[in-house]
Amino acid sequence: MSEKKSYVAFHVKTGIEEKQMADLASASKKYALNKIYFLASTKSGYETIDPKKAAALIKEGKSAELSFVMKFKGPKFTPELSVSFEPDKKGCLLCVSTIEDNLTRYFDNSSIEKDSGVLNQKMFLDFCKDVYNIFHPLIGFSGRNDFEGDSTKDWLSKLEIRYLSSIMFFGHDYVKKYGKVQLLKTYGAWKIDAFKDGGVMIALQPMMSAWGIGSKEKEFVKASSHLLALFKIKHDKENKWLFY
Repeated sequence: MSEKKSYVAFHVKTGIEEKQMADLASASKKYALNKIYFLASTKSGYETIDPKKAAALIKEGKSAELSFVMKFKGPKFTPELSVSFEPDKKGCLLCVSTIEDNLTRYFDNSSIEKDSGVLNQKMFLDFCKDVYNIFHPLIGFSGRNDFEGDSTKDWLSKLEIRYLSSIMFFGHDYVKKYGKVQLLKTYGAWKIDAFKDGGVMIALQPMMSAWGIGSKEKEFVKASSHLLALFKIKHDKENKWLFY
């Protein structure tokens, strides 16, 4: 597969179905500047496949990928977005990521047209919410492209949280353990959303944000402190509990 710089990673406990892949392709159309492709690795590189073939490969334990150019606002950037599927014995890892480029220049208002960075972040977040609603993952975090292998799968099986990130998706099982009311009480968070399947999304701050040192410091501290206490995460001065 292509080189990725993951920005949101989801862990799905169940298998990936053909209908889900078709729904992903359909949902992606409103975000895409061009055609949407499903890809599979081959000895000579990669080949274009359809949603049915992609789902079949994943069931066989092989990886697959959806790729398209996202229509972010601003200068003539061409951010190619990827949703990769890496199956394992306990489910499947989904990574929503850029290919080759870094999202900083699309999300940072100082480097592109006024307010385009915020609009681009909202668009990216909306796409991630669509991904959640299609695949109903156990959990999702921004700023990571894996879940630290076997050690992380151990705490996932216990429904624990070891760190916070700018954007977090909590599936039904996590919400049941920690309480929907408590999660929705993360006052000061940038965005909070509840899903029909019982899941909750919490965006502590915009991605690539300077929160914590600017005008939003109080809101960020209030929101993160609430979650640190709820998940019983030890707070250290170097903020090692937070991944952006």
